[in-house]
Amino acid sequence: MRVAEGDLRLFVSYGPNAAIQTAATQTLPQFNTVGDTLEWRLANGKAFATILRFRWDSDNVQRSTLVVTKLGKTDACHVAHVTATGNPNANVLARKVADTLARGFDCANDSD
Repeated sequence: MRVAEGDLRLFVSYGPNAAIQTAATQTLPQFNTVGDTLEWRLANGKAFATILRFRWDSDNVQRSTLVVTKLGKTDACHVAHVTATGNPNANVLARKVADTLARGFDCANDSD
Protein backbone atom coordinates (compact mmCIF):
# COMPACT_ATOMS: atom_id res chain seq x y z
CA MET A 1 0.00 0.00 0.00
CA ARG A 2 1.21 3.49 -0.85
CA VAL A 3 -0.03 6.60 0.95
CA ALA A 4 1.05 9.95 -0.46
CA GLU A 5 0.15 13.50 0.52
CA GLY A 6 -0.23 16.53 -1.68
CA ASP A 7 -1.75 19.88 -0.69
CA LEU A 8 -3.09 18.36 2.57
CA ARG A 9 -4.94 15.61 0.69
CA LEU A 10 -4.12 11.91 0.90
CA PHE A 11 -3.81 9.54 -2.05
CA VAL A 12 -3.91 5.78 -1.42
CA SER A 13 -2.92 3.10 -3.92
CA TYR A 14 -1.90 -0.56 -3.71
CA GLY A 15 0.63 -3.14 -4.84
CA PRO A 16 4.00 -3.05 -6.59
CA ASN A 17 2.81 -0.52 -9.20
CA ALA A 18 1.03 1.71 -6.68
CA ALA A 19 2.82 4.90 -7.78
CA ILE A 20 1.49 4.68 -11.34
CA GLN A 21 -2.07 3.52 -10.68
CA THR A 22 -5.11 5.71 -11.27
CA ALA A 23 -5.78 5.57 -7.51
CA ALA A 24 -2.45 7.33 -6.91
CA THR A 25 -4.02 10.47 -8.41
CA GLN A 26 -7.49 10.19 -6.83
CA THR A 27 -8.62 11.72 -3.55
CA LEU A 28 -11.44 13.79 -2.12
CA PRO A 29 -11.53 17.48 -3.00
CA GLN A 30 -11.39 18.56 0.66
CA PHE A 31 -8.28 18.52 2.85
CA ASN A 32 -8.42 15.04 4.38
CA THR A 33 -6.93 12.24 6.42
CA VAL A 34 -7.61 8.51 6.34
CA GLY A 35 -9.08 6.29 9.03
CA ASP A 36 -7.30 3.51 10.90
CA THR A 37 -9.25 0.61 9.40
CA LEU A 38 -8.80 -0.76 5.90
CA GLU A 39 -11.38 -3.33 4.82
CA TRP A 40 -10.33 -5.82 2.17
CA ARG A 41 -13.07 -7.37 0.02
CA LEU A 42 -12.17 -10.92 -0.99
CA ALA A 43 -13.38 -13.53 -3.46
CA ASN A 44 -11.85 -17.02 -3.31
CA GLY A 45 -9.19 -15.70 -0.94
CA LYS A 46 -8.07 -12.94 -3.32
CA ALA A 47 -8.58 -9.22 -2.69
CA PHE A 48 -10.53 -7.37 -5.39
CA ALA A 49 -11.40 -4.13 -3.56
CA THR A 50 -10.80 -2.08 -0.44
CA ILE A 51 -12.96 0.24 1.62
CA LEU A 52 -11.20 3.06 3.45
CA ARG A 53 -12.67 5.94 5.44
CA PHE A 54 -11.48 9.42 4.53
CA ARG A 55 -12.11 12.12 7.17
CA TRP A 56 -12.48 15.81 6.39
CA ASP A 57 -13.91 18.98 7.97
CA SER A 58 -16.71 21.18 6.73
CA ASP A 59 -17.68 24.27 8.71
CA ASN A 60 -15.65 22.92 11.66
CA VAL A 61 -17.64 19.67 11.69
CA GLN A 62 -15.80 16.42 11.08
CA ARG A 63 -17.29 14.40 8.24
CA SER A 64 -16.31 11.16 6.56
CA THR A 65 -16.61 9.36 3.26
CA LEU A 66 -15.99 5.68 2.55
CA VAL A 67 -13.89 5.22 -0.58
CA VAL A 68 -14.33 1.96 -2.47
CA THR A 69 -11.22 1.17 -4.53
CA LYS A 70 -10.98 -1.53 -7.17
CA LEU A 71 -7.80 -3.63 -7.07
CA GLY A 72 -6.70 -4.98 -10.42
CA LYS A 73 -3.76 -6.71 -12.05
CA THR A 74 -2.67 -3.57 -13.88
CA ASP A 75 -4.55 -0.73 -12.20
CA ALA A 76 -6.48 0.33 -9.11
CA CYS A 77 -8.99 3.17 -8.94
CA HIS A 78 -11.87 4.64 -6.98
CA VAL A 79 -15.18 2.97 -7.79
CA ALA A 80 -17.39 4.99 -5.44
CA HIS A 81 -17.47 7.53 -2.64
CA VAL A 82 -20.13 6.71 -0.03
CA THR A 83 -21.13 9.51 2.32
CA ALA A 84 -20.70 8.13 5.83
CA THR A 85 -21.63 11.18 7.89
CA GLY A 86 -25.21 10.76 9.03
CA ASN A 87 -25.59 7.51 7.09
CA PRO A 88 -25.99 4.57 9.49
CA ASN A 89 -25.89 2.13 6.55
CA ALA A 90 -22.72 3.51 4.95
CA ASN A 91 -20.62 0.40 5.61
CA VAL A 92 -23.32 -1.91 4.24
CA LEU A 93 -23.72 0.26 1.15
CA ALA A 94 -19.94 0.46 0.55
CA ARG A 95 -19.68 -3.34 0.80
CA LYS A 96 -22.55 -3.78 -1.64
CA VAL A 97 -20.95 -1.38 -4.12
CA ALA A 98 -17.59 -3.14 -3.80
CA ASP A 99 -19.10 -6.61 -4.17
CA THR A 100 -21.31 -5.76 -7.15
CA LEU A 101 -19.33 -3.14 -9.10
CA ALA A 102 -15.61 -3.31 -8.32
CA ARG A 103 -14.63 -6.46 -10.20
CA GLY A 104 -16.17 -5.29 -13.49
CA PHE A 105 -15.15 -1.64 -13.11
CA ASP A 106 -12.88 -0.33 -15.89
CA CYS A 107 -10.41 2.15 -14.40
CA ALA A 108 -9.44 3.52 -17.83
CA ASN A 109 -12.98 4.31 -18.93
CA ASP A 110 -15.19 4.51 -15.82
CA SER A 111 -13.05 6.70 -13.52
CA ASP A 112 -13.41 10.44 -13.47
